[in-house]
Amino acid sequence: RAALASLTRLQNTEKQLLNKLNANRTLLYQLLGSMLEEMVNKLVITSQDISPIVILQLSPSVIHPTSPNSKSSSTTTTTKPHKLSREEQITLLDTISNTCLDKGIALISTGKSTNAMNKDWETSTHFVTPPPSLKLTVSAVHTKEHLEECVRVLGEVVKEVLGSFGGDV
Repeated sequence: RAALASLTRLQNTEKQLLNKLNANRTLLYQLLGSMLEEMVNKLVITSQDISPIVILQLSPSVIHPTSPNSKSSSTTTTTKPHKLSREEQITLLDTISNTCLDKGIALISTGKSTNAMNKDWETSTHFVTPPPSLKLTVSAVHTKEHLEECVRVLGEVVKEVLGSFGGDV
């Protein structure tokens, strides 16, 4: 009887946790979607909204800028745009991740770990390196306030770090 009672209790608890996780996941994707609409052409969500692991990548307009300007003393000159290298992308995402961490929000920047994997797989023709990205993970214990603060801080940091890339913020 005790084992059955424990199993029933565990199933009910798991159901509550799963419901809370789903609610948090839905809220996080909504908040991120709103933030990204305001911040056109900075980051894109590449994960499926059913996943509690959110993957954010630099938008194509950041990676392939069309008209970057470099300012001289009194005039603006147009320089030939260049595609950001993988290392440049990793540097930008690491800066976002580290700045968010300084502000109390932990994000994972995945670029360096996949670069390390590439060294082991250089001879493999079947290995595809994923693009550099940021990972956020939502859980059932997060509150609405946690998620709102996460997205607020991320938005501020992205504006700060990527302000000159991919159009106006």
